[in-house]
Amino acid sequence: MSKKKIGELEVRIIDDDETDDELDASDEIIEAALGDDLETSQETAEKFRKYLLSKVTFPIKVTGTEDFSWEEEFLFGDGDKKEYKALKKENPSYTDTFDLLGLSEPDDLDDITAIIRRESDKKDFEIGLSWLTPVNKKSASFELLEAYSVWYANN
Repeated sequence: MSKKKIGELEVRIIDDDETDDELDASDEIIEAALGDDLETSQETAEKFRKYLLSKVTFPIKVTGTEDFSWEEEFLFGDGDKKEYKALKKENPSYTDTFDLLGLSEPDDLDDITAIIRRESDKKDFEIGLSWLTPVNKKSASFELLEAYSVWYANN
């Protein structure tokens, strides 16, 4: 990895080798969790959930990987800003920070259900684990949850 200054911005340049290393780490975790059965299903998601439960320590500070589906009309459509602000009080937002408290059975989309608590008001929610990422990118939990998201997105 190298850094380059462009105007006022400092940009991180990722070498091809670094990207390959990250993928290799994810591949190793996926193989350890699932073996050869990579197909996304209730069974494989449950197998991955059990693997994660044996490897991570809760709580884990997480945030959204991108806007949650309910937010799209407000961020990219005609949604009213006041309504969005009000709805953010009752719904989890990708801009919030949460404590990941545990993992429950996979949902109808074969995504592991994450049990989270918003830091700001201590409200509890359930959301697909693939929508979340650890705040600390250097933690062991980051690699494990990143590998899960890679598997979920690609299979």
